[in-house]
Amino acid sequence: MNYFGEKRIAPSWTLSTRIGLTHSFVNQAQYFYSKDSINIRDSIRYYDSQHISGYQFAYKLALNLGIEPRWYLGFKNRYMKGKAKLNSGFYLSLPINYSAILVNTYKSPEHLTYNNVYRDYGNINISLLFGYRQAISKNWFMEGSLNTIGDYITFSEVNNRFFVYSGFIINPVLSLKAAYTFK
Repeated sequence: MNYFGEKRIAPSWTLSTRIGLTHSFVNQAQYFYSKDSINIRDSIRYYDSQHISGYQFAYKLALNLGIEPRWYLGFKNRYMKGKAKLNSGFYLSLPINYSAILVNTYKSPEHLTYNNVYRDYGNINISLLFGYRQAISKNWFMEGSLNTIGDYITFSEVNNRFFVYSGFIINPVLSLKAAYTFK
């Protein structure tokens, strides 16, 4: 669920801002560890073995904030032909999103103290999108995009020490959206 506003900042450029909530429902596997051994050439090697003991239903609610500059390819030509309603057409964009978890019902198993020493302060995602928007009426449009490459930055605290982790992603994600515009 998102609310967004898109403002034209140049003839072929817009700037979109958004705020929204993301809901996640999962049936998370619960693991336990046990000691195991194996015989190798007249000696015994010991190791920890991981097993699933059951599943736990969990819910997450995250707040998302974003800003997205977009360049609409060939906008001037479509506008002259009357085909640029609601910014219909192909676009390239560079969305910058911040996400923070507000509610997380998942609890780690008793033998792990992870929940007591870890705090998640959210993450920032920056990616390159290629997409297409099509107006289907005066106020409705459909939009599809392909997320190609990007970077994410995670902010966390473990045992009262603050950490920033960054990673480059090549993770193609296809998304489809339907939106209603208020004018």
